[in-house]
Amino acid sequence: MNKVILKMYQSIFAARLARPQQGRSGWAFLLLCMAWFAPAVPVSAAVCEENNASPGIAADEALGRQEPFDWQGEFVEDDGICFPSRNSGAQLRAFLLAPANIESLPDGSLPVVVIGPGSGGAARAMNYLWSARDLAGHGYLALSVDPQGVGRSEVNGGEPNGCGASGCPNAPFQKASNFVDGLVSGADYLFTREHPWLKKADLTRIGVAGHSLSARAATYIGGLDERFSAAVGWDNMSSDLNGDAGISSGGGACGSAIGGEPPSAPVIAPPRVPTMGHASDVPGGCTQDTNPEVKKTGYEHWRAAGTATMQLVFKAAAHGDWAHTSSSTSEQLQLFEYYTRNWFDLYLKRDEGARLRLLMPEILAMTPDQIYSASFRSAAFMPEAGVDCPDLLVEACRPPAGKTLGSGLLLGALGLGPVLLLLMLAAISRLKLGQTTQGR
Repeated sequence: MNKVILKMYQSIFAARLARPQQGRSGWAFLLLCMAWFAPAVPVSAAVCEENNASPGIAADEALGRQEPFDWQGEFVEDDGICFPSRNSGAQLRAFLLAPANIESLPDGSLPVVVIGPGSGGAARAMNYLWSARDLAGHGYLALSVDPQGVGRSEVNGGEPNGCGASGCPNAPFQKASNFVDGLVSGADYLFTREHPWLKKADLTRIGVAGHSLSARAATYIGGLDERFSAAVGWDNMSSDLNGDAGISSGGGACGSAIGGEPPSAPVIAPPRVPTMGHASDVPGGCTQDTNPEVKKTGYEHWRAAGTATMQLVFKAAAHGDWAHTSSSTSEQLQLFEYYTRNWFDLYLKRDEGARLRLLMPEILAMTPDQIYSASFRSAAFMPEAGVDCPDLLVEACRPPAGKTLGSGLLLGALGLGPVLLLLMLAAISRLKLGQTTQGR
């Protein structure tokens, strides 16, 4: 059973002082201003205050935190993280998680993943600790963020509340730009290195993941914010920030209405970084589209650009399952996380063994027909390895011989020790063969 150390270094964190914010970019979202996604001047985190907070704090206290799972490994977590929204200045709250042996690790050694929640009253940063804890337990730092007006974060920001004649920044909260702001602001916080654990972060290896509305935000900013190197969208990755046919609501004006968002013009996501999509096993939106290819809408956008991508439609999965609801099971969340972590292992840690693990014919003692939907197709495209598999359920999707089954993949799959042993044995064999030849 995990030995989770909660609120470690509490005395240190309690002594943190608020510092003036050093830089804040304006929001030019409708113009797609690239400057928004450039690395920001580091901002300082604020001392967490309870004023103007959303009801999520009371909800978290009432519901309690989910117990950890055995498969998540050993980790520590700090739930007292707060920092300003880049757009509005509202205080955003987050969980920061790290490996249990964080103190003994070298500075700058750990990749980082920023995680965003789904939208709606039930989804908040706490619901995604299933992934954050597992990542931390396997060699990552993870930051699970509540956007403005969500979970424990402030409803309004600024002085006194950031609102003016044109309305309040980031409001209404149920829109993609607010969830983009949450993830970008989380990345800004990493660069402050204010928290002792952030000294261990390798800020050249940052991934981003999110569920539902944050899935769209994550796969969108992965293309524009060069601080991110890989992305995962939990139901689902999208070619359009405002939703395409492959997301759970089906995209379009009707999809916006289902999600409680104001209808918006398409905002196409640049397919810059390797991106994985997870999807539920139900038709999306008002159209109830049953086309077996529909969940791959975002995937095909990335594939057409020649960027690595993978689409997974999980058998019998519902949209809320990624939010660790009462219907989510440990086995199901472990399967979601298996693919999520191995995607980041491959594209953040550069672990070639992860490619094999993603394409194994049996995963967690389950066969493809037990993992993937029979109604909607799952697929994998990894051009750097010669992988282009349009249907994971019916094809034996293995890396071509000679493309990735070389020393790199062997090293990733077996580890350094066995590979060195094999090389030594081969050298000894060649030496003996040479000696035998000379003796003749």
